[in-house]
Amino acid sequence: MSMKLEINLIFSLVFLIALLVTQIFRRPFLGKYAKQAYFVAIGGVALVAGIYSYLQFMAWVSAPPPARYLLPPYQSINYFLFYVFARYWANYILAFLLSLLTLGGARWLNRRYGERFFYPEEPYLIASAIILIGSPLWLFYLISVLAIYCLYILIWVLIMRKNIRVSFYYFWLPIGIAFLLAISWLSTTKWFVLFKI
Repeated sequence: MSMKLEINLIFSLVFLIALLVTQIFRRPFLGKYAKQAYFVAIGGVALVAGIYSYLQFMAWVSAPPPARYLLPPYQSINYFLFYVFARYWANYILAFLLSLLTLGGARWLNRRYGERFFYPEEPYLIASAIILIGSPLWLFYLISVLAIYCLYILIWVLIMRKNIRVSFYYFWLPIGIAFLLAISWLSTTKWFVLFKI
């Protein structure tokens, strides 16, 4: 596992575990500060990407040729900016855009149908998990949450013999944590490579 992956993984895991513990033991607190937690998740991911960009620059500056020739005055700074964007920023920018779309869609759906689908803080938890998991894992994450939710409903219907409505509320964070714990295996699959930018 690369150093980039390890630090991003550690930050994301710690943050999601903190959200889960807060969700279980201090739900009113989470309800009040879920929006701020989403912004902290965005800021944390951006900070990690910024640190990696700086470390990459310093590695090339102090490296012997030919790596040193990848920076000014030998090469345009645009090459370096494109390199760090593609390597450290692009996947999380894509995940950020999807998290905004998910957040907006969940809040709109909830308002339209009288708050029937999500708890008020739930869209922020979903968006936080998406940004922390990053791209392309968000795709597998959302499919897995839906599959686990459907299986859960099916089991309840078969056992209880009645239709029930179960919230996703307690599914989002644990599945996100499970994905982050399985990242070393997932990153070796052909599907991960297929969807990676």
